[in-house]
Amino acid sequence: MQFVALVAPDDIRSALKSDHAHLEVLLSDVLAVLGDGDREAVAQAWARLDEAVVGHLALEEKSMIPELLKANERAARSILEEHRHVRSRLAELGMQVDLHTVRAAAVQTFCDELRAHARHEDKELYSWAAGHFSPEERKEIVEKIPDWPPARAVRGATAPERAPAKRPR
Repeated sequence: MQFVALVAPDDIRSALKSDHAHLEVLLSDVLAVLGDGDREAVAQAWARLDEAVVGHLALEEKSMIPELLKANERAARSILEEHRHVRSRLAELGMQVDLHTVRAAAVQTFCDELRAHARHEDKELYSWAAGHFSPEERKEIVEKIPDWPPARAVRGATAPERAPAKRPR
């Protein structure tokens, strides 16, 4: 079974929401391996999550938030504050992963925080970006979103394979 996200080349809102869905998959991977007690697998799953979250935040901050600051400074500053919080939580939980003290409840709380952040971004940033940027600008932003890596084995079973997001270019 494959999971494929079909996104039009300039559908910035759907592409970014799909990227958030990818982050959820990575969080699920972390939660799955936490229960196994395999420290190396937890560290690897966390590293993939950290890289994806940091990349997602950077893309938004470089490609969209500077324009949002001009149009709606309050919304932009609110999102930037949430990004600071997300980075802080990533660092805090990452340290716990390194010290082998991270708990599933803390990761689940982080997952809930990311979901709330995603809803806020969809309302304030993604909807705005879909109407603000030209089709060419939207396409450029969508092309910067990395394709999803294939799923990996979790708890000894193979997770469904996820093909990279299909974006006609």
